[in-house]
Amino acid sequence: MDDDKEKFIYIDKKLCLNVAIKYFKKTKNYENIIKYIFFVIDKNIELRKKHLNIITLEAYVDLKDYKLKELDFDFIKLMIQYCQDKYPDNLNIIYVKNANIMVKFKHNFLSILLNFSLSLSIIYFIIK
Repeated sequence: MDDDKEKFIYIDKKLCLNVAIKYFKKTKNYENIIKYIFFVIDKNIELRKKHLNIITLEAYVDLKDYKLKELDFDFIKLMIQYCQDKYPDNLNIIYVKNANIMVKFKHNFLSILLNFSLSLSIIYFIIK
């Protein structure tokens, strides 16, 4: 996954955070990718503060071409919790593109386990 980390999470021209799930690969050690994710988020906050005078993030998660067997829901749950703890006032909204019914079900399940207010900031787009 280290080879695709710059395709997996990046900052676009509008200074929005983008995550392309198709580049996520399940692994035993996520240490490097976690460091990279936090680096990109911190850089995104810095750029938005400097150029837009805001510290909140807008994130776009694209689920196009993802493989269910490659998703690690324990890792996703852990990262959501880390981000809630580390960036409690920075998440504005998450747009999820190309979501299917299974992803929505998993999100509903995770929202029960996590801070419910986060689930209010997620908007799904089903693109066919």
